[in-house]
Amino acid sequence: MAVKFEKEGYTISIQTNSNPVEDWMNTYDDLLSLLASVDQNMASPNKYYHAIVLIRSMMPDFDTTIKMTD
Repeated sequence: MAVKFEKEGYTISIQTNSNPVEDWMNTYDDLLSLLASVDQNMASPNKYYHAIVLIRSMMPDFDTTIKMTD
């Protein structure tokens, strides 16, 4: 993994050794599942709900993601 810092942001580069689009989409979905599985006894009931909905709505479909690659 490498992190490149620039004036207006940063880029995280991860070697996948597989299809990077599929790997990114699976990792993204795994992160959402992880957040969704937070024990509700340890957090307020709606603590992550809106963040999860926002992140999920920002995920493009597979065809759009393929077009985002070089």
